[in-house]
Amino acid sequence: MKDPKTDKAEGTADRVFGKIKEMFARMFGEKEREAEGRRQQGRGHLHETKGEAKDKFKEF
Repeated sequence: MKDPKTDKAEGTADRVFGKIKEMFARMFGEKEREAEGRRQQGRGHLHETKGEAKDKFKEF
């Protein structure tokens, strides 16, 4: 099982790279890559949430 900080870091990286991918795809009119960037951002949000949940669980 990964450390909560690792999950949060991976989540942040996914969100940032997903946003960059989405922005460049939008500039060049690549709809499929734009959607891929949004999915990556969503995946990043889930990783961050998972890390936060692990932190809360450790408190108990």
